[in-house]
Amino acid sequence: PVPKTAADCTGAIKLMDEFGPVVNNVGIGSFTEVSDTYNQYPFIPTREYHPVWFKFTAEESGQLEITIKAVNSQDNYGFALYSSPGPWFCSIFKNELVGEPIRANRSYGDVGVGLTGLSAEGMEERCPPESASAFCKPLQVQRGDAFYLVVDSEIREQSGFKVNLLIKNGGSE
Repeated sequence: PVPKTAADCTGAIKLMDEFGPVVNNVGIGSFTEVSDTYNQYPFIPTREYHPVWFKFTAEESGQLEITIKAVNSQDNYGFALYSSPGPWFCSIFKNELVGEPIRANRSYGDVGVGLTGLSAEGMEERCPPESASAFCKPLQVQRGDAFYLVVDSEIREQSGFKVNLLIKNGGSE
């Protein structure tokens, strides 16, 4: 099981190339990073439901792709990806200064697919609920860039998910 601390940004799980399967948390952590009091972005949930936070650093430069795959294809997850300006990143949520994520998908794509993330298939940087796209555009990254990824579901009773990171460098993987 995922540690309950991973429901908060400060307890983010260090993500390498692959992680999971992860069963989403039951409820929120000790701090609500995403809340409707200051959330003005339609492509992320108005509040947290059952979040799992991850952190990672790009090991090389290239095009970042992320695949979030539900264990059960009927389950759906949304996500938000934030660029981290430094080790103080999680504390900026407490001051409501975090700003919008660089990539996010709340559309959940086609029900019954169980996939979301960043892919060359994606057409938008951020996908609001009315979007039918399961994937957002990939992201150009530089070696050493740091990120926080939060995966959430509005439904508690889900089977879990896996996360895979891939950086394509000039067409090679």
